[in-house]
Amino acid sequence: MTDAIDPVKSIEKIYHEEMREIPYPVFMKCFDRLFVETPHSAAPPAAELKKYFRAVCMAVERGIADYERRGADRVKEFYETVYPVWKDGMPEGEFREFQNILDGSGEGTSRQREIGAQPDIIGGGEGIDYECEGGYPDEVHRKFERAFRSALEAEGRKAGGGEEGRGGDSEDGERAEAQPRSAGVTGEDVPVFSSAKHLSEAVSAGKVALSYTDMSHKTPLAAYRHEDTQVMVRLVQSARAYYLSLTYPAGYAGREDADQRMIAVTSRLGYTEVKDCEYQLKGRNYSLNLLFGARATYLACRTGIGLSPQSFEKALSELDRHLQEIVEEFRVKKGNGGA
Repeated sequence: MTDAIDPVKSIEKIYHEEMREIPYPVFMKCFDRLFVETPHSAAPPAAELKKYFRAVCMAVERGIADYERRGADRVKEFYETVYPVWKDGMPEGEFREFQNILDGSGEGTSRQREIGAQPDIIGGGEGIDYECEGGYPDEVHRKFERAFRSALEAEGRKAGGGEEGRGGDSEDGERAEAQPRSAGVTGEDVPVFSSAKHLSEAVSAGKVALSYTDMSHKTPLAAYRHEDTQVMVRLVQSARAYYLSLTYPAGYAGREDADQRMIAVTSRLGYTEVKDCEYQLKGRNYSLNLLFGARATYLACRTGIGLSPQSFEKALSELDRHLQEIVEEFRVKKGNGGA
């Protein structure tokens, strides 16, 4: 009997084009095909099963949506029963296609870049699905993290004096358009928007292209105003990751009350401490990094593929929300301390 909805095509569509997890019933229609009934065990690799195995790999990488939270059990079952059978039963070169999908670097990645789509890196509702860790814990990635952090720290030292990041002429709050002007932090002319929302609207309208730069250049994409301060926005990529970063030209590290306030705000936002003044929040397909400097504050969203306009809006909105909480935390007077 032919299903009214092809589960393989449904999974492929979501994997390539949509920003959500795979529905549990759709996933199970493919997952069940990878088992033999008597005895109940994983079926060996076969040409007619490859499309189902590929779809299951896509679902495992993307995530499985289920109100009863059975997805985690199925992923565990996949890696314990199905994955070893297929990995051992196929030539390494042939299996690489499926491993790339599971690693987040397969043909879906290329396809998503082409169509401007992105996995569900930033969730809806209250924010992000923080339960499953993602990222790339290899040494190459760690080296880039260190280089990224060092570069931002160096930029913060250069941005220390004067009125950098202060807003210029008032802009119509109902318009997303911006005029190029000095953004202060780097001394470069970039478009400055009245809010993070207006920057996202400009990206969605095609007025600002999502262009990534490498670590050596760090050319700003744009800036937006948070109250009277300009927040620098960059898109930076390495060989294995893509970053959306915010630079806020006010530092809090070194203040007498800094430790207490950093712990308070990062705890509310769900970050964990990596080292002094540095925090991280991991999701399934992304991680958020937060660095408190003495002269600037840095937030970054790391993803495995480049952002689309839609996912850029969600990521920027989340980072900006966190920035607002940080600024407010250090503004509120506590005891004898002041902002």
